Amino acid sequence: MDFENPDRMYLLFDALLNTRLGSMILPIYRNYIRNLDLAGDERVLELGSGSGIATRHLAGVLRKRGGRVLCLDPSKTMTDMARKRMRKHSNVEIRTGDIRTLDIEDGAYDAAFVHFTLHDIDEEIRLETVMALCRKIKPGGKMFLREPTVKFGAMPVEAMRDILTRGGFIEESHRLISAPLLGPMYEAVYLKSPG
Repeated sequence: MDFENPDRMYLLFDALLNTRLGSMILPIYRNYIRNLDLAGDERVLELGSGSGIATRHLAGVLRKRGGRVLCLDPSKTMTDMARKRMRKHSNVEIRTGDIRTLDIEDGAYDAAFVHFTLHDIDEEIRLETVMALCRKIKPGGKMFLREPTVKFGAMPVEAMRDILTRGGFIEESHRLISAPLLGPMYEAVYLKSPG
């Protein structure tokens, strides 16, 4: 997918999520995020935030106790859409760029959130991107991952585990589930390796 020039189907899906009909789809995002092991006071780095579909639910969980989310996406089109969607959320910062080159302090974040993103990162820069993300997380910090396993150009679960392990993360837990519209998914929690 060309994220600078999203096709009509993506734009239609994105617009649908902002309607009443979309409210029937959003529990797939909301319930997942509400069940993450977050106290609400964390600083979370969201990699590949896109247009902010999941971000608003993450912002809501973090707002409870003063937490903040930094959304990163390489697409200006996507971050412009996210800024419109997130304008009422004062605990969200949105930046456009590549995590490998943006000026983001190492070890400054309690957790990372990666939702339907890993498979979209070009294979030749995927490991570097995961390593850069790992550097931004505090030792022992968590990375919450949710990725498709069949549709949307999915990666095999073993390939995801391999790249994340080589990038500095250790799998703490995982489950394979399926959801309407999204299909089969790999949900996992990874920890930043302490060493």
